[in-house]
Amino acid sequence: MRTGLAAKRGLPIRGVQLASLAQEETSIAITPAIWKLMKRHELSRDDVDVWELHEAYAETTLYNQAQLETPWETTNINGGAVAFGQPYGMSGIRYLGSTLMELGRRGKKKAVVGVCTASGMAPAA
Repeated sequence: MRTGLAAKRGLPIRGVQLASLAQEETSIAITPAIWKLMKRHELSRDDVDVWELHEAYAETTLYNQAQLETPWETTNINGGAVAFGQPYGMSGIRYLGSTLMELGRRGKKKAVVGVCTASGMAPAA
């Protein structure tokens, strides 16, 4: 969905950014996607209340969290795909939905969600 349509429908999504790396680096494309998103929207780490970093494997989260230097107390708060599973073809929407619910529970406003996809690509919102 385009961000303009999301805003028109009252959804709190303000931006989406894509990044890609070599196919064998699929799981780490989240980092450059998030860097691009943050630069485009002039966000600092301190502006973000909740971080959701998609991981098919625990080491993926460890790598991306280290590269992005996100605080552990606000990163993958509910465990991510390792804890909840990775539903085929819908991981991105599961992350987005659970992150929006977490923002509501905490009374916070800003989150960054990064999801690795196939062939070295990753969107961040």
